[in-house]
Amino acid sequence: VGCGVGNSVFPIINTIKNTDSFIYCCDFSPSAIQLVKDHSDYDGAMCHAFVHDICEEVASFPFPPQSLDVILAVFVLSSIHPQR
Repeated sequence: VGCGVGNSVFPIINTIKNTDSFIYCCDFSPSAIQLVKDHSDYDGAMCHAFVHDICEEVASFPFPPQSLDVILAVFVLSSIHPQR
């Protein structure tokens, strides 16, 4: 959550290579997501980057409910206004 340009995404991708793991990464910035997808280490077979605003309560996700094992949200919650 709040992957930005992928500074945490790509070390994780490199760690999970040759496993059956899959990573979803999202950010509210379309520009940031495009940079993730354009990165040389991005592999659509292992990762799905998508634009998402976690403050939107009715937004859907591209994965089934209760299918995630870990959620990484570094510096995300502190950047969201308390009224949201």
